[in-house]
Amino acid sequence: MAWRDRPATFAAATLGAAFDAARGRAAAAADRAAAASVVAALLPHVEPTERTIAESVETLLACVDDPAAIEVVAAALPARARDDHRIAAALARVARRAHERGAARSVLVLLDLLLATPESAALVDEAWAAAAFAALAPAEVGSSPRVARVRRLWAEHKKTRPSWLGDVDDEKTDLFLPSFSRARHAELVAVGAMPPPVARSAGRYRLLEEIGAGGMGTVHLARLAGSCGFERWAAIKQLHPYFQEDDDFVRMFLDEARLTAAIVHPNVASILELGREDDGYWIAMEYLHGEPLSAWLRSVRVSGRPVPPEIACRIVADAAAGLHAAHELASPDGAPLELVHRDVTPHNVFVTFDGATKVVDFGLAKLSAVEGTRCAGRSVAGKLPYMSPEQVRGERVDRRADVFGLGVILWELTTTRRLFRRETDLDTLSQVLECTPPRPSTVVAGYPGDLEGVVMKALAKDPAARYATARELSRALSSVLHRRSLLVGAEEVAAYARSLLADQVRARDACLARHRGSMT
Repeated sequence: MAWRDRPATFAAATLGAAFDAARGRAAAAADRAAAASVVAALLPHVEPTERTIAESVETLLACVDDPAAIEVVAAALPARARDDHRIAAALARVARRAHERGAARSVLVLLDLLLATPESAALVDEAWAAAAFAALAPAEVGSSPRVARVRRLWAEHKKTRPSWLGDVDDEKTDLFLPSFSRARHAELVAVGAMPPPVARSAGRYRLLEEIGAGGMGTVHLARLAGSCGFERWAAIKQLHPYFQEDDDFVRMFLDEARLTAAIVHPNVASILELGREDDGYWIAMEYLHGEPLSAWLRSVRVSGRPVPPEIACRIVADAAAGLHAAHELASPDGAPLELVHRDVTPHNVFVTFDGATKVVDFGLAKLSAVEGTRCAGRSVAGKLPYMSPEQVRGERVDRRADVFGLGVILWELTTTRRLFRRETDLDTLSQVLECTPPRPSTVVAGYPGDLEGVVMKALAKDPAARYATARELSRALSSVLHRRSLLVGAEEVAAYARSLLADQVRARDACLARHRGSMT
């Protein structure tokens, strides 16, 4: 059915409610296949003016790991919707996330869609595409007719790549879509294909530009201006509109703000303020001028060169110190709250370009001492490849689950490989439950023996065999550096970060310069 040929009986309000309900079931990890089918049936009847289609598609696809379900929804997109820049941008972001998860089949479906038109193909970054194609190497994926078609489409697109595209330039407007330039954005605004940027505020903060997006919400670069020329950068985190109506998500969001504000440590990102506007709650956080470790891992996997052991030691030791401060959080009367982050992943460990390591996103944290046995049976939250075996089993977890997450991150940083991630969630689950990680020295020749001992202890299947606290892990890593007479601090981490992520450094610097220049 054509984009605008929907039956008159579809009232906008009813359609919107049904569409939101289907997306909600998918996001809540209910019957995702059934929810995908419902969305597939409704999507052709939803006009872009009725809702932010790109956000809707992105949210659904980002939470659907089954490539067949992704294909069901993607196939339902009418031709006009696929040509819409917002839809294409959403699909590009989801494809990148699928690649980060190692879901090669899902990447294949989305690349097939993106390369169908020059406009959407323009959103596919060359470096990322190369890494994505490399991930399609297994015979059961790499030999399919679809892979051959996608490779052909990509080869044709590169021959006719528009002149306004570059790899990464100082003009880019979206840090998650490196190929899309501000110049092209202006062209699309001029012809009415994209809306012009709208100045928005969150309390005292002026929102300048989206710098991050996830399944639950978005993060904007913001500016706080005061008297006498005072200015400060900040990051404003907001829930997606459809989660603002969900009491559980709002409660989780508010808990994150309250918990993080109570943790005062240089290795934990600071919360500046919690507020509410007509469109929902927001959190003002310190702006971190850098990249999460997920960006580091993407880069080292492309190059095949692991992060130097001494740099990885320093970063994980600092992250462990920040987590220990969180674990030690106490109530006003001094009783330990037994906070557990539960989502220690590369995406939630941030390294600034001046070498500071910050733990972020306590949205899934639990206070075991407060919630007690209510945590049991409901504690399976987080990202499977970085969960501890006990967390996957739904058992009550303590700080040692976070130690395990740091162990996975350290293993991956120093080998460039994925430790537990497999093609499907079921296979990943099996790997985590089995928990027999190979020694790093079997992957990387000449791997430091003392560091390997620290990594393997952090990854012990039995929590009792791990480091009892994150502080113990931090000290063990610092001891590795001390025994080798390696003085590694923020300056050394910063130098490596700026070398590894030179393109991202230029883009982030340009982003600040762009908005600093507009400040009056």
